[in-house]
Amino acid sequence: MKKIIFKHLFLAVTLIFGLTSCEDRDIVTIDNVASPIVMDLSTSSLVLDKVFPGNPALTVTWQAAEYSIPTEISYQVEIAKEDTFAAPVILATVSGSQKTAVFSMLQMNDGAAAIGLVPNVSAKMFLRVTSYLASGKSLAATSNVTSLMITP
Repeated sequence: MKKIIFKHLFLAVTLIFGLTSCEDRDIVTIDNVASPIVMDLSTSSLVLDKVFPGNPALTVTWQAAEYSIPTEISYQVEIAKEDTFAAPVILATVSGSQKTAVFSMLQMNDGAAAIGLVPNVSAKMFLRVTSYLASGKSLAATSNVTSLMITP
């Protein structure tokens, strides 16, 4: 009889301690604090040379996006024919602490062709940087739009 009472008393005490030890967990939310800002293009106009396709043509540098907690951030450099970015083309994806992307003559020419620019005709190409969390494309933030005169 004493064993049964002791078992019930032990279970009751364990249950009481188990229920009181549970705390409400704080839900961690991540918010955009600042969007990435395209700070500098290495040039404002670009004439692409098909003779040297591997030569560097353009360097894009931006400030880091800021989120409310430390997390890995990925960036996409996007180009488009119009400043509304109705049909953007991803020129590069960069992750980690890197905030610079260098593009060759061939990459810029392929990008210009992908957005529909006519060869040997000077036209305006629009660029922007989009940041998002590395675990998925959540909490995307876009930078301001910068333009470049380019002759594919």
